[in-house]
Amino acid sequence: MLRAPKSFQDRTLWPEYQALARELDAHLDELTTRVIRVAIDDDVSEAAESTSTESKALPESSAE
Repeated sequence: MLRAPKSFQDRTLWPEYQALARELDAHLDELTTRVIRVAIDDDVSEAAESTSTESKALPESSAE
């Protein structure tokens, strides 16, 4: 917790927080994309939407 004048919070702390949040978001986006490329597939584009009306569910587990 910080006790500081509102002007200091508005002009110094909040802009710094927003800049760090943007940097963290960009880093996590890049990291996520890299993990998907390496672990799953090089194609990280959006998947095509299916026009099928059938529901596709996972098969029931046979292990009990």
